[in-house]
Amino acid sequence: MQDKKIRGFVAHCLDMDIAAQGKTQSEALEELKHLIQSQLEYCLENKMLETVFRPAPKEYWDRFYSSRQRNIIQQLSKRKVLIRELTSNFELSYA
Repeated sequence: MQDKKIRGFVAHCLDMDIAAQGKTQSEALEELKHLIQSQLEYCLENKMLETVFRPAPKEYWDRFYSSRQRNIIQQLSKRKVLIRELTSNFELSYA
């Protein structure tokens, strides 16, 4: 029998360290929105607003920023000609 891997998506709100999953990206995001709303309502009702923002551990933030950097670098590498054209008009001034 062939093993079927269950595939899905995880959405993670790093500012609140809340994660949700779904079969699709939009399903995971909708579930995350629901969880964030529930957390905010609970904290409001129980006068616990100081506990709303509990950031995710540093390792998750590092992965987020690393991914952002790779994405930006990838986008920039596709536009080398455009960047050269834009930067060719820069003038440097020294104080």
